[in-house]
Amino acid sequence: MRSSRTGTRRALITAALVLLLTACAEYRQPDSLATIHQVQASPESRALIVTIFGDAGKDGKLCTAVASAKADESPDRIHVKILLRDVCPVTLPFWESRNRGFGGATLQDVEVVLQRPLGDREVFDAEGSRLNANRG
Repeated sequence: MRSSRTGTRRALITAALVLLLTACAEYRQPDSLATIHQVQASPESRALIVTIFGDAGKDGKLCTAVASAKADESPDRIHVKILLRDVCPVTLPFWESRNRGFGGATLQDVEVVLQRPLGDREVFDAEGSRLNANRG
């Protein structure tokens, strides 16, 4: 009977450790849509230099990286969509999200290559808002 209790205790301790380690495992935020600050056409108008707002931790380390950047083009418009990935590790999501200093905007430039020159096409963000593209 005693060995049965010991086995049960070991199983409970093992289960508790597995739950604890799972809870403390690295958490990854889902990719998020970047907020666009400004758009500048490259000199040959074959690319857009898109300045976006990224996030930095309290230590100043940039915590956002571009997960994807694309332009959906049509004859009269371009829709720019940039997704950001949080690259700073978070072990306890609730606690660290409150203490990381997010909200402090850091500007990042992203090059979005076009299939054909910008020309007189209008530029929009992923949500459909018109962007003023500075044409070099």
